[in-house]
Amino acid sequence: MRRPFGGGIAGWAMTPGASSYAYVAPGAEVRAFNAPQGGLRITDLSLDQAGVNVVGAVFADEHGQIPVFYGPDGVDEMWLSANSGPRVKANPSDGGVLLDAAAATLTATTSALDALEDTKGEDSGIATLNSGGTLTSGQAPPYSIQGSDDINADNATDGDMLVKSGGAWVLSQSAANPYPTEWAALPLLSGNSPGSSIPAYRLIDPTTVKLRGVINKNSGGYDYGNTVANLPAEIIPQAPVAWYLRAACAGNRVMNVGVLNSGQMAVYPYTTTSTWVSLDGLIYDAHYGSTSGAGTFTKSWTATWSNSYGENHAPRGGNLCYQGYAQGLDGWGNQRSLFGFDSAAIRAEIEGATMVKIVLSMYFPHWWNSAGGTAIIGTHNFTSMPSTWDKSRVNYQRWNSSNWPRHAWRNVTLPTAVAGEFANGTTCGFGLGPAYHNTTEYYGYAYGAYDAAKPYITITYTK
Repeated sequence: MRRPFGGGIAGWAMTPGASSYAYVAPGAEVRAFNAPQGGLRITDLSLDQAGVNVVGAVFADEHGQIPVFYGPDGVDEMWLSANSGPRVKANPSDGGVLLDAAAATLTATTSALDALEDTKGEDSGIATLNSGGTLTSGQAPPYSIQGSDDINADNATDGDMLVKSGGAWVLSQSAANPYPTEWAALPLLSGNSPGSSIPAYRLIDPTTVKLRGVINKNSGGYDYGNTVANLPAEIIPQAPVAWYLRAACAGNRVMNVGVLNSGQMAVYPYTTTSTWVSLDGLIYDAHYGSTSGAGTFTKSWTATWSNSYGENHAPRGGNLCYQGYAQGLDGWGNQRSLFGFDSAAIRAEIEGATMVKIVLSMYFPHWWNSAGGTAIIGTHNFTSMPSTWDKSRVNYQRWNSSNWPRHAWRNVTLPTAVAGEFANGTTCGFGLGPAYHNTTEYYGYAYGAYDAAKPYITITYTK
């Protein structure tokens, strides 16, 4: 762009006179150069910004004032000489206009930044973690996510798939994508009635079934293998009686739920005094056991319980999974911890499959040493949280994971045989510690099952 020169209060053609005085020189020829001395003469001068009327020099008017003219494209300074007199540096005369434009741009940008800053924490604004360390519903990523307590969508429950639609989170079901399907009532067999909520099922995807609701026995209590419902064809596993789920029942106990060859759901309570069974949250794969279309699957399970124990094997409680010796500062000695999963559900999923890979994922917020520490990992066969740490049921100190940094996740790939242990029930969860020595390398703690960063396992298998 050609920049303007001359035409201002200082744009006068002057010529030397007697006694070192300088005089206005009307009609003087003004030439331009690219240096105060020597250099090259600039002849690409124009009387208009478009460069139509190009001249080699400009001439002062009858009063000696230099008219407005435009320099070559991209030139921001030049040296002018009137009638071959001394050269004088000339700067473009539009500096004030450019400064005003820059100031206006800066003001607009600052205003926009202030407005953007005000969107922190708002829907579709600058993503900001809340006090719980999570994003609020309107700030979650605009793609399918798993429903959770942090997302509020009408009729959504834990595990439902949600999508952003018109600024709101809604269930992903649509005409183009029918999953999850609508809830459908589970046909109950004679002698069973709906409890506090109607027993129902839905398909989360073409083969994944989710159950909910409570079933009451009309009289007496459930015995081993009582049938409670007829499953519709689309949700009957292809390998009946090959899967079992854990459900809640009377007295806060749990019972197994399975499917008979007839497609009937059966319950296997631990006590005959169970008068009801809750199916809430139970999920299974209706494709399980298919001999055709076999493939490789990868599924994850999060820990459902955890606890820490002192050197005396007594429970410490709380959400953290401690390991090692706190150098005498807490009185618990050489600590250890356990965390477990819904091992029955895992076994139902992978039993009879060929194991490919198993990975344990944990988050350690703290180690005694700032550089990190060494996790000592073992396994156990507790199906629920024990009141004491029983070494006869813990296969401790099986693997080490050294140089684990503070405030960090780590994925620990375990021998494939460990997945087989989950499949046959010899392993139901993992543990940390006890430490080999009372040194600071082994003292730290991981998050347990009651934190957002709870431990989880991922198993890859084929069937």
